[in-house]
Amino acid sequence: MRKYLILLVALAMVLGISGMAMALDTEEIAVTATVSDYAAITPTVTDGLYDLDGSAGDFDTVSLSASIETNCDATVGMSATQLTNGSDVIDTVYNVDVGPGSFDPDPTATTYSDSATITGKGTYVYNVTGTATLGAISAQAAGTNYGATITVTVSAI
Repeated sequence: MRKYLILLVALAMVLGISGMAMALDTEEIAVTATVSDYAAITPTVTDGLYDLDGSAGDFDTVSLSASIETNCDATVGMSATQLTNGSDVIDTVYNVDVGPGSFDPDPTATTYSDSATITGKGTYVYNVTGTATLGAISAQAAGTNYGATITVTVSAI
């Protein structure tokens, strides 16, 4: 009886092992992925408040930076407006430096608009300064309601 039990256990083990070892079919399945063009802009304002004393010709400069991280070739566009408070305008000139590409502001324009090209993925930092210069004392009203907007746009090429 014991021989039959050992024989039965051995037979079950052989059948079990051979059943696991025999693959009936094997296929490899390829998996692919697509990563879309993407960019992120992180602005940092170092000094964003103009402090003007009201005298003719007084000026002040503010600075900020825009860190742009992209995974593709891109065009970086920047535009900015003059400081305004209703119909009162303070002459504001912008300058962009560092980062790839070339920005060339037109100091005679009432708004600033330009673009540069980024080639390749990476993180690029653009430093922006704006200089506001008062005209004649009566050319602009006193007050704190002056504002301007700087817009940064990144587009895939």
